[in-house]
Amino acid sequence: MVEIKENFKMVKYSKLNKGKWIQCQGYKKKIILDENDLNCKGTLLQVIKIKPKTKIKPHFHKKMTEAFFILKGRAVIFIEGKNYRLKPGDTLVCHPNEVHGAKNDSNKEFEYIVFKTNVKKNNSYWVK
Repeated sequence: MVEIKENFKMVKYSKLNKGKWIQCQGYKKKIILDENDLNCKGTLLQVIKIKPKTKIKPHFHKKMTEAFFILKGRAVIFIEGKNYRLKPGDTLVCHPNEVHGAKNDSNKEFEYIVFKTNVKKNNSYWVK
């Protein structure tokens, strides 16, 4: 990430192909902006990539809200038992305590942005 000083404010400029991806079970994520960058406690902006024919298992967050904006590919995000087949340009919001996950049943990578509010550590609860 590059910091550029303009009019006495720090501008954050980040390239998606730079920086560290965090490998998770069936997907990877990269934090683009954190609460310090956004000047708003408990917020986070990240990108998620799900490999073809894989999924993010059902889970929920007690306080966190997540807004999903689809960048590439087509896949299903499920919330509270309802499936939403999403494509680039679609947006979906998941509220606290709603069980959700994703399934990439296609042959192409699925990529989306997640904007999170009320972020707390260890706030993901996996459902069997």
